[in-house]
Amino acid sequence: MKDRKWFFSVAVLESRGMNIAIGSLNYDIILQVERMPFEHEKLSALSRTESCGGSAANTAHWLALFGLPMRMYGAAGNDYYGGICIRRLEAVGIDCSGVQIVPGAQTRLYCVIVSPNSKRMVGSGNAHEMFDPGALSTE
Repeated sequence: MKDRKWFFSVAVLESRGMNIAIGSLNYDIILQVERMPFEHEKLSALSRTESCGGSAANTAHWLALFGLPMRMYGAAGNDYYGGICIRRLEAVGIDCSGVQIVPGAQTRLYCVIVSPNSKRMVGSGNAHEMFDPGALSTE
């Protein structure tokens, strides 16, 4: 692995009729609460939503829903969350051949806690740090 880590939100480019989204691919668990819990307090969520996320994956998804041909470039672990995100992107017609599967890495997972006045996120997983931009296709 190269010593340089690449972090970016999203880049969308057009190349030979294909729009490409480059960036993060995450899995989000979103908990809606009436207020943020106090330290060491256990609080039940009002609702829970699970979805694929990441700014690049979200952007690719929205653009594909508008009918634009999309290819996703990013990195995911060889795990449940990476697999489900790739399948969900492919289900809306996104070409995921640019998603690098990183053995031994974990797909980035976020727990997002949302109250009427605040939002907090805690992430885990390192596959996004291992994206190799040198592997971008020039086709």
